[in-house]
Amino acid sequence: MIIRKYGISLHRVQHGDIELIRAARNRDDIRSRMFEQTLISSEQQEAWFLSINNMQNYFFLIYCQDKPVGLIHAKDVDLVNGEAEGGMFIWEQSLLGTAIPAKASIIFMEFAFSFFVERAYIRVREDNPQAYRYNVAMGYEPAPEKGKEYLVLTRQTYESRIRALRKLASGGRDSAPLSIDDVEIPNAESQMHLYGELPEKIFQRFAQKLPPRSSDK
Repeated sequence: MIIRKYGISLHRVQHGDIELIRAARNRDDIRSRMFEQTLISSEQQEAWFLSINNMQNYFFLIYCQDKPVGLIHAKDVDLVNGEAEGGMFIWEQSLLGTAIPAKASIIFMEFAFSFFVERAYIRVREDNPQAYRYNVAMGYEPAPEKGKEYLVLTRQTYESRIRALRKLASGGRDSAPLSIDDVEIPNAESQMHLYGELPEKIFQRFAQKLPPRSSDK
């Protein structure tokens, strides 16, 4: 899956991407901001990919000018209750403090709330006030019921803020909501293991880009 908007794109992680991600994740400057800071082996990275290459996890490379610069995700998606835990890290140092991380966040928020999420949680280290301020600016609020390190973005807050965030990502212009037209699923026939067993209501949101499920033929 590829999502294109605001001059950047998000590409769903494939097996061929995992060593790139591992190399970035193992960098000292990246690990220091993670909850789990141990170095990741190639065997562990392989096991990680097998655990996330399914319909409950949505990991995307962030591309800027045709170059992968970071990772954004929603993991452990509860497709019944519409909950997921998200996160992002940027490894291209020159882009920190620019509009690119915000654009990626806004695209992914639109994608998640348009297709499967009602509440999005994130977990922020107490010693990372910059990340805390960034996510509060995106609309996240403390979620003490989940834990002291968690923030939550509810659908109500998302809907009250997304128009202004789209305008921010568009450089001050009004921007249309993200739609299925902004989504591409290359080689869709071979990707049905990621979409074919989705609940009917969610599958129908992707159906325009997918072949019919075997049960629908």
